[in-house]
Amino acid sequence: MRLPLDPKTCLQILSLRLGEFRAAMPADSEDLRELESIATALEHLPERTETSPALVAERQREKEVVKDRLGKLTGRSAAIAEFVQGNVAQFGGRSEEPHSFDRLDALLDAQAYRLCHWKAAADEINYRRFFDINELAAVCMEDPRVFEESHRLIFELLVRGDADGLRIDHIDGLYDPQEYLNRLQLEYLRGLGRTAYQQMQASPLPTNLRSVPGEGPGVRVAMPEDAPPAISLPNGDATIPPPAAPEWKDLNRCSCKK
Repeated sequence: MRLPLDPKTCLQILSLRLGEFRAAMPADSEDLRELESIATALEHLPERTETSPALVAERQREKEVVKDRLGKLTGRSAAIAEFVQGNVAQFGGRSEEPHSFDRLDALLDAQAYRLCHWKAAADEINYRRFFDINELAAVCMEDPRVFEESHRLIFELLVRGDADGLRIDHIDGLYDPQEYLNRLQLEYLRGLGRTAYQQMQASPLPTNLRSVPGEGPGVRVAMPEDAPPAISLPNGDATIPPPAAPEWKDLNRCSCKK
């Protein structure tokens, strides 16, 4: 599992064993000076809680600069890359020594999120909620596939007339509330249209097929068994009468071959 880190908290990783590493490197090492400069930049990075537009912009800009500098440094210096990888391993801990995970616990505790078992939400994340359905957290409702699957039953009830409308609480929690409302209206209208079409005795749109002139049998279309026969015309046209049953819509997926 990959989780993001607050850039400022990366200083906990870079500063670990830094004194030992400094003593082992040449005093005039440019790579060592660059590493210490990166650590200083992280130390002076504005906090994530800053609300000043200028400080927010500074944080967003400088964190990218620091990431780029650290990436280039570890790419050109094997010693720096080994030092950073060794520090990361130190944070990993060892299963036989529970206290070896203290560094990792402190690092995660400094993030903007909290890692915990989902069952803890019922007791510890209960603000602005009338009920708790924790397994729905972070559902990407802006994904059309997710929207369709999660609203299938809702639209069936609405189209049948078993429900007259929807009450939506805390819509501000969605990624794009206005797009969600627009999609609700559109899909409801589509459902009404499908139902109306299925109840029609005949298709509202007449359909004509024109055969391809030339040698050979031309184009052969797989037709439903109960479809009415086409009327062959001298000029090569074939007029298909409107179907008597809704199954005629399957022609949209017909197979054609020469």
